[in-house]
Amino acid sequence: MIKLKTILMVSASCSVFIYAQRAAIASLDISSYDKSPEAEFIYTLRHTFYVPDIHTHLPLENLSPQKYSVFSNTTYKEASVCFITDAGNCAGDEFGAANTPDGGGNTTPPDEDWELDNKKRCEQEGYVDDKCPETAKPGTECPYDNGYHTGCQCLPEYNKLCNGDDEGGKGPSCDSKFKECCKLCSDFPYTASSIPEGYVKTSSCNSCTGIKYKAQCDASFKYTCTGANQTGGSGTACDGKYKSCKCQSNYIWNANTATCDIVCDPAYKLDCTRTSSNHITGGDGSACDGKYQRCKCDSGYTWVSSSNYCKQNCDAAFKYTCTGANQTGGSGTACDGKYKSCKCASGYTWNNGVCEQNKNGVDDDGLHYCNGQVDGVRVTGTNIVVGYKDVGNTFWTGISSFVSSFKFCGKSGRLPTKAELLAIYRDMDNIKRKLAENGGTQFSSAWYWTSDYSGKCPWHKGGDYYYIVNPITGATKGTGCDAVDYLHVRAVMDI
Repeated sequence: MIKLKTILMVSASCSVFIYAQRAAIASLDISSYDKSPEAEFIYTLRHTFYVPDIHTHLPLENLSPQKYSVFSNTTYKEASVCFITDAGNCAGDEFGAANTPDGGGNTTPPDEDWELDNKKRCEQEGYVDDKCPETAKPGTECPYDNGYHTGCQCLPEYNKLCNGDDEGGKGPSCDSKFKECCKLCSDFPYTASSIPEGYVKTSSCNSCTGIKYKAQCDASFKYTCTGANQTGGSGTACDGKYKSCKCQSNYIWNANTATCDIVCDPAYKLDCTRTSSNHITGGDGSACDGKYQRCKCDSGYTWVSSSNYCKQNCDAAFKYTCTGANQTGGSGTACDGKYKSCKCASGYTWNNGVCEQNKNGVDDDGLHYCNGQVDGVRVTGTNIVVGYKDVGNTFWTGISSFVSSFKFCGKSGRLPTKAELLAIYRDMDNIKRKLAENGGTQFSSAWYWTSDYSGKCPWHKGGDYYYIVNPITGATKGTGCDAVDYLHVRAVMDI
């Protein structure tokens, strides 16, 4: 509803100007007035007036409610007219409560808002301010505000339904129509990145969303691995098939025949048959094609897998194979092919696990060697060697040949002198130790023959007697003329 703000009338002979904000002039009903000059003026006003907002001269009849929708079907107001001569009634800007100049110039007007809003006018006439998508454009614009229009209309190029067989639209649509049609490629389930492992491309199709593919398992995936002696697939599967299969124990996959063939593991190589010397009693554990990985042994023997034989459980002293330098075989019995000591070649003697070259003569320790064997001890402070054992006991008669039977590496021994036996007595501690360390025989606490002559027996023609010595006590004496003595003999040798 439009409110008429101001009506200015100068006189009956002057033009009447009506100023209204965004206004239209309603019909002025003067039927109740007479033909006075004022009424005639109003009639003239009714037929012609100037409206500044729309800049046009309009016949007043053209503003009837039936012609312009701006006048709603509910109600509209007639403009009141105030003449100059009615100054009292027209005082100020206000009209009476009935909008008539009948007094009440200070009366508050009704609340109706007569100011027209262009957006509301557009909305009242069915225009919308919707923003159109990229596939459409606005329809006819509202004459009051070009931000309003009759609605979005599809761009002319969006004219394809794309509803053919395996067909779809490409890009956005407008009213279910597209600018361009494309293939859906429904029978092509994979993109390049979604093809499963083990599959290979077979064909392609250029779809609405890009290149799509058909794919199938690589030809190498061809075994179900459910055959005889097969226990499943080896590695990854493709459509339930494998490139190779796993086999039962003692079977091996044969790629040429695609079967599990019975081929024993190389570890099954022993028949464990007993012989007269191998001490084997049979196979140990499971067999494959009649062969075993290890064998059982007789009591006292243990199976050695690294060498595949039954080893005798030997004492630790049996440790020499006797096949080393200058060794000629084992000495004594063997255990598991080893000996406690070895025999040596001529000129060599077994010592501390090796065959050493024999020594001859006296060494720095005072031991006399013959072919590596100790046969005497040097007496400290002398140039004689005393034998490592007694020659024996004898009478004086035949003593020379008796004592010479003891050999120092081929050289015959002799009787020691009295002085030499006393020297032995003085060096006895040294001699005892060395005899004990090298397998010699100790001296007895008894009388030993010397070669020293002590005198003749006057009543025995040609009868002599000699000194004898106890090397343990150092005692000396002559044999006496009447004595028949059976005494010890220990040979010496000059060096």
